[in-house]
Amino acid sequence: MAKKFDASRTEHKHFHLLNGQTIQVPFMTSQEPSSPGFFNQRFKLQYEDPRDFWIPKFKFSFEFEASETMKELGGNGSSFQGWTFRAKMYHKVFIEVNEEGTEAAASNAVIAVTQCARYPIPSFVADHPFMLMIREETSNAVFFLGALLNPLSES
Repeated sequence: MAKKFDASRTEHKHFHLLNGQTIQVPFMTSQEPSSPGFFNQRFKLQYEDPRDFWIPKFKFSFEFEASETMKELGGNGSSFQGWTFRAKMYHKVFIEVNEEGTEAAASNAVIAVTQCARYPIPSFVADHPFMLMIREETSNAVFFLGALLNPLSES
């Protein structure tokens, strides 16, 4: 189970938007001494544990009408046999990340880090737009892949 962030350590810091502007956003932090599994305890990733870890609090929702997409995926084929696409099908995702943890429509939120240096121990500061995904832990099936461009925007 992922550890919670200490709400008393949340600080407002700069988040850099794609257009070059910066905004003040509440960032959660954990500045524990690096220990094996630090990152994995929070986000279930297998990367080098960072010394300082900062991530913005955020929430957003996204929805779209999925009937046509389901038809294109084989609505009349064997994978979806018996499904009827007369009605509209909508897909909605809600994700909120705060000190208490992650609330998501499907599974746990994961933040992918492409690389970390082994020495010295790096810091992880998510103060620029980043990608995230929701995946099911047993099968590793990805249910949602998105990008956080502005933590203050809920869409």
